[in-house]
Amino acid sequence: MRAPLRVAVVDDHPLTEPGLRTMLSAHPGRIRLIQVRDDARPVEVDLVLFEPMRLSVRSRAVLGRLTATGARAVAYTWQESTAAGQTVISKALGTAALTEAIEEAHRRLSSTLPTALPTALTHSAHDLSPREEEILGLIASGRSNDEIAEQLGLSINSVKTYIRQAYRKIDVVRRSQAVAWYVQHRQDDRDGVAAERTPLEAVGS
Repeated sequence: MRAPLRVAVVDDHPLTEPGLRTMLSAHPGRIRLIQVRDDARPVEVDLVLFEPMRLSVRSRAVLGRLTATGARAVAYTWQESTAAGQTVISKALGTAALTEAIEEAHRRLSSTLPTALPTALTHSAHDLSPREEEILGLIASGRSNDEIAEQLGLSINSVKTYIRQAYRKIDVVRRSQAVAWYVQHRQDDRDGVAAERTPLEAVGS
C-alpha cells in the first residue's frame, strides 16, 4: 500500500492551514498534512502548497528551505494566474477535487526524479545574467534588498536595478511572483527539462 503523500502549506492567512487540514482529513490514507515550523528544523515533505501573493519574508524563507530539500512547490491560491509556468491549484476546489489535484500535481512534477540540487538556474531561456539569478535566489530565500546589498557588496541602487531587470525578463511585477517563478524553474532545472516541460496550469479545474 502506498504511503500517504506528505504535504505542507506555506500561507500567511491564519485560516488556510486549519481549513486544509479539515478538508484533507477525509482522505488520511492518501494525503497527510505536515505542520511546518518557522525555525530551521528540517522537515521532509513531498509537496508544498504555497500562496504566492503577499507572502511574508518569514514564509518565503520557509518555502525556500523546504524546496531546497527536494520538495516540489505548487501555488495554492485564489488568483487565476501567477508567474509564467507556475503550477497552480485553485482554492475554490472542494475536498475530492482538491485531493485529486494535489496527487496529479505531484505525479507530474515528479515524473523525472531529481538527482542533485543545482548551484544555479539555467538562465538561457530567459536571458538572465548570473548576477540576476543570484539575486533572485536571495529574494526567494527571504533576504531584503538591504541584506542582499550587504551580502554581495553592492549598492542598494545596483540591487534594485538588477531586480528590475530580472523582473522584466521573467515577466513578473511583485516579489512574491518572483519567488514563485524561482521555485518553479529551480524544479525544472533539477529535472533537466526546463525547456521541454509543458507548464501545468490550473490543476484540477
